Amino acid sequence: MYSKVIVNNKDISLLPGKKFDKNLAFPAEVTIEIKNDDLNLESISSMIEELYFILKRDKCKVDKYNVLVRKDDKAIRIYNIHKEQIANGHLYNHLLKASTKPEESQIRIYRR
Repeated sequence: MYSKVIVNNKDISLLPGKKFDKNLAFPAEVTIEIKNDDLNLESISSMIEELYFILKRDKCKVDKYNVLVRKDDKAIRIYNIHKEQIANGHLYNHLLKASTKPEESQIRIYRR
């Protein structure tokens, strides 16, 4: 079971305060919190992709990802990332489109 994973030397919490059971009979939706010095979409997409492959390798069934990235008093929330958008190797392009043309994307990005 996961509660924290290390990706690119950053602590990433899955489902804060809870354990992630990889033996679920159905695919899960996870919320990931990342404390990172870099809030750019390319860096964030790289970490999400690495986490996706770690969970896939460990046979965790995750269909959808929601991400909160924090740096001091700034934050980016990204909702509704589907595993296919990560697996195809083009997550950065999906995030960029969601950021620049939100009406054309199912992913939602909010900055604070």
